[in-house]
Amino acid sequence: MAARRIDVQEIDPRDPSGRWRKALEHLDMMKSALLARSFNTAAHLGIQAVIAACDAFTISHLGKQCSSDRHEDAIEVFRRVRTIRGVDDAIHHMERVLKAKRWIDYSGQYPRPDESERTCQHAERFVEFVGRNLNADR
Repeated sequence: MAARRIDVQEIDPRDPSGRWRKALEHLDMMKSALLARSFNTAAHLGIQAVIAACDAFTISHLGKQCSSDRHEDAIEVFRRVRTIRGVDDAIHHMERVLKAKRWIDYSGQYPRPDESERTCQHAERFVEFVGRNLNADR
């Protein structure tokens, strides 16, 4: 069975900085929201930080960004960077955050404090991985 085609957009790999700045800004605001006990906002900002960091990483390493509507496709594009140690652990964090996205962003449920904190921890670990490896193969 042939692999399913994933829509990607070609982007100059020399400049993922806009997406990386967004990731860091979302992460910083996520931490502030957690301190303010705004758990829904914190989780949502953590999700946005992961999405922006994923884009920055794949642009930097592949010159591509996932343009699919499916967040699972972004994981598959991220997985294409096999030369970086720790990619599988990073993918685990990303999967946990995107799994939470489905119900946090698309349901009427409000996350419990522990759910939000857990989602934010995964987001922070993912963004930290990207930060350490943004240009690791250059």
